[in-house]
Parts: sequence; C-alpha cells; structure tokens
Amino acid sequence: MPTLTVDLHQVRIFLSILLRLGLCIFLLPVFRARQVPAPAKAWGTVALSALSLPLVGRFIEPFPLSPFQAAGFVVSELVFASLFALTMHILFGAFHMAGQLVSFQMGLGFAQVADPQSGTQNVLLGQFLQILATLIFFSVNGHLLVIKVFLESFQTIPVGGFFPSGEVFRSVIAQAGQLFVIAIKIAAPILSVQLLLQVAFGVVAKFSPQINILIASFPITIAVGILFAIFSLAGWNDLLAHHLARLIHFFQAVSH
Repeated sequence: MPTLTVDLHQVRIFLSILLRLGLCIFLLPVFRARQVPAPAKAWGTVALSALSLPLVGRFIEPFPLSPFQAAGFVVSELVFASLFALTMHILFGAFHMAGQLVSFQMGLGFAQVADPQSGTQNVLLGQFLQILATLIFFSVNGHLLVIKVFLESFQTIPVGGFFPSGEVFRSVIAQAGQLFVIAIKIAAPILSVQLLLQVAFGVVAKFSPQINILIASFPITIAVGILFAIFSLAGWNDLLAHHLARLIHFFQAVSH
C-alpha cells in the first residue's frame, strides 16, 4: 500500500517562498485592487510559489520554527515588499496625478466617481488613467518583469535577511520625487494645448465681447482635451514602459 511522505524541509522552504511572494503580490498596486477577488490572489500566490519551488528552492533558507526567528522573517519580508510596492505605487500614482491636473484644466474637476479601489471619490479622468496604466502595464509584460525580479531576489537577498540601509531609503525618497516629474510628462501635451486654447479664448473675448466665452468654452475645452488625450496614448505607452524599466533596474540595484 503506497504511503504518503512529507518532507518538512521542503515545506519550510515553500513557506519562505510563499511569505515573500504573498506579501509582494498583495501589496502591489495592480494586484491589491478590490476588483481582484481575495481567493484568486491567494490561490494564485500559492500556485506561483509551488512553481517557483524547483527553480529557486536551493537558494532559500527554510522558514524557522522558533517564534522569534519567524517574527523576524515576517518583519524583514514586510519591509522588503513595502519598499517595492511603494515604488510601484509612485509610478501608478503619477498617472492618477496627471489625470487630476488634466481634469482641472478641462473643467472636469466636478465630475467625480466612486473609486472601488480606494473607496473614495475620485476624479473621472484620474480613474481612467489609472485603468489605462494597468492595461499598459500588462501589455508591456510588466507582470512578467515583476515576477522575474522576485525570483532573482531569492538569489541575492535571503528570505528574512533584508535590512535596508540609509542609502536605500534615500534612493526610495528620490524615486518618490519622480512622481511629479512623470505626472507632468504625462499631462504636458494636454496642458500645453489647454493653455493655448485659453489664450485663444481670451483673444476672442477681447475682440468679440458679445460672445459668452464662459459658456462656449466648456464643450470646446473638454472636446479638445479628450482629442489630445487620444493622440497621447502611444506616448503614454512608451513612457510607462520606460519608467517601468527604470523601476526594475532600480530595484535590482537595491537587491544587490
């Protein structure tokens, strides 16, 4: 009669992999959205950890049995996952900020919808750009790059052995400053056109005061903004791919 044997050493290695991947996946902006069911994220993490076991299992320390060592493992991996998730949130937050800037210039600041991800009121165009950033992220295989970085990190950073230095925190703060730069790059085409459009409205109001510019400008401003947003889609795709590659290189440098 066949007997089932369980290798506790392999189970502890699997738990170490599951700890890192689980924390990272549940904190990343793409996967932590409320639209993704929690069971799907949980079973997806378990499946990914099982697939990673034969690839990186030989580089990983087994999960400790001591409560104090286990707590240290969890805290170390939580810091590791939080730093990576924060840098990802900066990139996606730039699209949201750009949407707020463009919405204000287009006169859509009052058009707000409920954001199911955060549970708060959100600007309509900001919500659209966040969804667009997510679609671009998957179209440029960003999810595969993120998984690749996680698997490589097992070889360079032992599970439970991540202790960031002051230089790492300074680098993360410097990356946070890029949020405003990326947001301005995303919104620059539309903001430039809106500025020229407002100048044109001012000239028309000066030479034709009988025209009610306040009423006539609303549909024109919105239509021009949407038109140039469509023209900017290709540029936004390249911009996200470029900064995602920079983000991956940054994280690889931190991991080493």
